Amino acid sequence: MAKPSNVSGEFKKQWQKLDDQIRRWWDDDIRAAMEEQICDPNLNKISTALNILSV
Repeated sequence: MAKPSNVSGEFKKQWQKLDDQIRRWWDDDIRAAMEEQICDPNLNKISTALNILSV
């Protein structure tokens, strides 16, 4: 896929930083979660994850 020409280097750095942080959160949550927590749909709502980003 071709990269958009209007994406600045600074934006790409910020996006990568955010992507790395989300990946760390995800990995930490998976390591810490028990099977019941992973399988519980009430604990895995997308809206809950999006609230973290608004902080």
